[in-house]
Amino acid sequence: MRNYQLTIADGAKKIFPALAHLGGASRQGDQISFTNYYMEMNKKPFFAICGEFHFSRYSHDRWEDELIKMKMGGINIISTYVFWNHHEEIEGSFDWKENKNIRKFIQLCSKHGLYVILRIGPFAHGEVRNGGMPDWLYGRPFNIRSNDKDYLEYVNRFYQQIAQEISDLLFADNGPIIATQLENEFQHAGSPWELTTGTTNEWLPSGQGGEAHIKILKKMAVKAGIQTPIYTATAWGGGAVAPTDEVLPYGAVMPTGHGYFMEMLQNILPLRALLFVIITIIIDPQPLILSLYINQRTFPFHVQKWGEA
Repeated sequence: MRNYQLTIADGAKKIFPALAHLGGASRQGDQISFTNYYMEMNKKPFFAICGEFHFSRYSHDRWEDELIKMKMGGINIISTYVFWNHHEEIEGSFDWKENKNIRKFIQLCSKHGLYVILRIGPFAHGEVRNGGMPDWLYGRPFNIRSNDKDYLEYVNRFYQQIAQEISDLLFADNGPIIATQLENEFQHAGSPWELTTGTTNEWLPSGQGGEAHIKILKKMAVKAGIQTPIYTATAWGGGAVAPTDEVLPYGAVMPTGHGYFMEMLQNILPLRALLFVIITIIIDPQPLILSLYINQRTFPFHVQKWGEA
């Protein structure tokens, strides 16, 4: 029998500050920062357990119950899309009422001690109609998901509307919004106009403009007033673009200069929807169905609680 010897001279990990371009402080003194291994809250390790909750897809009078269940299941951050076509179905007419009341939703998150990641698009995907793009953008004389100035003017207007709705709810103002996701699966995935594959051959492009586009979106968001300690973008699939000098990519390994920063949400964020299903089953044993919900606004595959007809 062979004998083997394992010698560990120094088992301590070398942990040092990293990602200085990300992080921030609130008025009351709470601070978000990063090391080469993990995220910190007030200089202590903080591991984000994210749960996905798309507020505009659910009845607003049930938001609080579901948020409480998610928190009981261990969730500490709520990630939510702001679907452009839910809020501006008619060009120039914005709707932030009832199920679309983003301010009320974020205030409820704050009430129950849940942080928030806003996924502001403009393209979201999320298995929603047009990937979240309004119908009225179709056929315009510019390329969407690009650096075309005419397209960006519409995006800028949308960002400004979001900023108005979330004023004083940002982390810097002692609010719960700690992060902003820009675009989604940029230069990786497109989406069909109208409904789904097979009903149309006209697709929204996956995007063009490379890292410059994400940087432009970030600049626009900041200028509009959507200022958060963390900005993030999709980095999986080999084609998704996330400039690491500006945003925190998720679903990827990120270089830090002295090694590699294994992004702590790598294995969590892609499973947000699954976590929500599991937690809902545990906390509320009502039957669940996976349904295809189709109406004039969206056709998301989503988990729907079986309740009233």
